[in-house]
Amino acid sequence: MAAAEKTRNLKTDVFPPISFSPSDHFGGSAVHVLEARCSDRRWHTIQANATDF
Repeated sequence: MAAAEKTRNLKTDVFPPISFSPSDHFGGSAVHVLEARCSDRRWHTIQANATDF
């Protein structure tokens, strides 16, 4: 666990950067906001790496 708690701004190119600390094991600080559109049965990205919603 100590090694994971030292992770800062890990970039995966799939998810927003993640960080961990001894007091915060959540990791995520941003989300991709998606919208489901029934007309084409697909998900559409509305905002990538949103942190201010």
